[in-house]
Amino acid sequence: MNDIFLGHKIHGVKCRPNFFPVKQLIMSGDYYGNMHFWDILKKKKISKSFKCHSGVLIQIKTIPIINNLITAGWDGFIKYWLNFEI
Repeated sequence: MNDIFLGHKIHGVKCRPNFFPVKQLIMSGDYYGNMHFWDILKKKKISKSFKCHSGVLIQIKTIPIINNLITAGWDGFIKYWLNFEI
């Protein structure tokens, strides 16, 4: 293992991280429904996070060619984020 990225709370829930190749970011959800970002090149957490769901943000999928994201949460919603910018 080369790098460890810290800075979000999952409380034992298996949140699935994903990679956003356009911006060279790792993304993960947390227990509180927030989306967090880490810059792979700088090896640090980006301070900006987004509230996406009212429950656990369990999964994030990327559509990198058009900068879109899909998130799924325990609140029962699947959300489609158009032209996502951080």
